[in-house]
Amino acid sequence: MSISPDYFKYLKHFGKTVTVKEFFENAHVFNLIALRHDVDYDLDFALELSYWEKEYGIRSTYFLLHSAVYWN
Repeated sequence: MSISPDYFKYLKHFGKTVTVKEFFENAHVFNLIALRHDVDYDLDFALELSYWEKEYGIRSTYFLLHSAVYWN
């Protein structure tokens, strides 16, 4: 699986993103976008995505499914 170029186009449009924790800590602030990823199947894809998000200065939160095959 590869990351669609559209993903980064949308992120550029959204502007600054924050983690889920930062979003709830700043509930009084408008115009915040919390970016969250559910990692249900592909841990390698999530790692690649996190690399590119860091390169672009994007903040996000990753949730891992503890019953997924990769967990053990």
